[in-house]
Order: sequence, then C-alpha cells, then structure tokens
Amino acid sequence: MKLSKDILLLLVVLVGAAGAGMWVLQMDAQVTPAQPSEVEESINERSPLLYQPNSEGRNTKGMKNAQIKTEFEAIINVFLQNLEVRMTDYRKKRQTIQDVIKPQSMRSFEYVQENNIFARTIMAEMEAEMDAVVREFTKTDLQMRELLGRMEPEDAGLLIKEWDATREKQLSQYEAFFAQERKVFDLYRIILEIYAESGGAYNVNLEKGTVTFEDAQLQAAYDDAVNIISEITSRNRAPARN
Repeated sequence: MKLSKDILLLLVVLVGAAGAGMWVLQMDAQVTPAQPSEVEESINERSPLLYQPNSEGRNTKGMKNAQIKTEFEAIINVFLQNLEVRMTDYRKKRQTIQDVIKPQSMRSFEYVQENNIFARTIMAEMEAEMDAVVREFTKTDLQMRELLGRMEPEDAGLLIKEWDATREKQLSQYEAFFAQERKVFDLYRIILEIYAESGGAYNVNLEKGTVTFEDAQLQAAYDDAVNIISEITSRNRAPARN
C-alpha cells in the first residue's frame, strides 16, 4: 500500500509539472509576437530600395536645386569665357584689317592685289566668327532649358528670368555691333576696288596717312567711304568684356 501511495504521489507531481509547462508555453506564445517596429526594421533591412526617411533631416529637394544652381553658374561662366575667347581673336583681326586698309599699306600699287586678297580673307573669317558668336547664344540657351527643366517650375522661374535677361541683353549688343561691322566691311571692299581701279594713279602721304587719286570720281568715292567708316566706328563699340 505504501508503494501505491508513492506511485500516486509521483503521478500527481508529474501531472502538475506537465500542466505548469503547458501554462508557460501558452504565456510565451502570448507575449513573444514580433513588434511592429521590429517588423518594419526587418523589412527595411531586406529591401533597401524602399523609401526610408532621411535620418539626418536633409532637404533632398533643396540639395537638388543647389546642385542645379551650381551647374547654372558654371554654364554661364563657360558661355562668357567662350565669348571672350572668340571676341579676343575678333579684335585682333579687326585691328589687322584696319591696318591693311590704311593708305600707308597701299603706298605702292604692287601691294594692292596682295592686300586685297588678304583683306577679303580676313573679313570672311571675321564674318564667320560673328556667326559663331551668335551660335554660342543658341547652344547655351538649349543647355539652360534642359538644365532648368529638371527643377520645379516655381523654383526655376527666377533662374530662367536671370538667364533670359543676360541672353537678351548680350545678344542684342552683339547683333547690333556685328550689323555695323558688316557695313564697314562693305565699305572696305569699295576702298579695295577703288585702289584696284586706279591702276596705281594715286599718291600716298605717309606722314599724314592720306591718299590722293588722280581720278576725281575715285577720290570722291574714296572720301565718302572713309567718312562713313569713321562715323560708324566712332559710335560702334564692341560689347564690353565680361
């Protein structure tokens, strides 16, 4: 009988232990589900392409606009530098053509044909340079439109106005200057033709820098051309260096 009581007591203990174990497992199942923050963190770690707020609080749009503004300034600087390079070369050729047309350069008729060819070549190069300068405006304008198109319209507005004002002001100055230059070139060509038609019947005063043609009509045409050139060049100034 004592043995039976011991066995019965052992069974009670085992049943109690088993029940306690089941209760612990049930409680563990209730308190251990993954928390939402842990799930989100896990998803973010597995999916780096999902949007994640910037932990440093940086303004991504502001950074983008700042970069575009930097590029905007760089494009304008390159544009102005290209204009200056072209105009520096243009000014040198302009001085060369003025020297070729001077009476001193035509002091002997044997120089006329050579100077005629040289002067016309230089003028053709200068006219090509004029066209290249205008193309710089078109090229840069396309670059600006593409760049500022990456910004929101309300953000790009001020930069577009700034560029348009710069472009319109500069372009109008260059176009006006070049229009007068072409008139001067036409007059230079007339002077070259006058020398050629004279057949050498003229006299150059080297000290005064004047020429006297034996043919009165040629002299009148020459004087008219020189006076008009003087009038145009006195008021036609190349756009200021930037």
